[in-house]
Amino acid sequence: MPWWNPFNKSEEEEVRSLVPRFPLVFEKAVEDWAKFKAGTAARLFTASQHREIIAWFADFPRLWDTIKPNFEVVNQTVVPGGPDLYGQVERFVKKLRANVEIKNALGIAPLIVAGILIAGLFGVAGAVWAIGYVRKQGNISKMIDGVVAGKIPPTVLREAVKVEKQSIFGQVESILQYAVVGGAVVLAWPLLKKLTKKI
Repeated sequence: MPWWNPFNKSEEEEVRSLVPRFPLVFEKAVEDWAKFKAGTAARLFTASQHREIIAWFADFPRLWDTIKPNFEVVNQTVVPGGPDLYGQVERFVKKLRANVEIKNALGIAPLIVAGILIAGLFGVAGAVWAIGYVRKQGNISKMIDGVVAGKIPPTVLREAVKVEKQSIFGQVESILQYAVVGGAVVLAWPLLKKLTKKI
């Protein structure tokens, strides 16, 4: 490990997993958003629960901005005409921006952090933040499920998730089949290196 590496081995592995894991993180966020909206409409969440959940979703665009350079490269060069993951996430972020107060950030040239392209505006600190943000998703999901379970019929929740997914993914049933996009970053590494040399 180079002397300047700011991460321990575990953290470095987590940073490297941010891109391959993102499709699943994204799909879960869409599902949770649908359930959260259903629970909010039924006035099931306490004020503190609502604030905590909204705060997590308000930061989702920041997660996307932090690692988006990886998917820009993949979409444009590795899988042209392939899964529209980039466009799907952009649609979801646009939807969040219309419903949640989100601070916009100016993007600048990306840099390599633990082998992943990270938006330069966030850099190492952004990578560390992203690790914690993704870890917290499990707690947010449990909170939402714990509130709506037994109070909203499962069929209603399934329909809410289906409608939400269709608005983001079109007719795609699940983005699980697109998890390969994250893996494509490994294949794209020579292209990523060329890109960063130009920065």
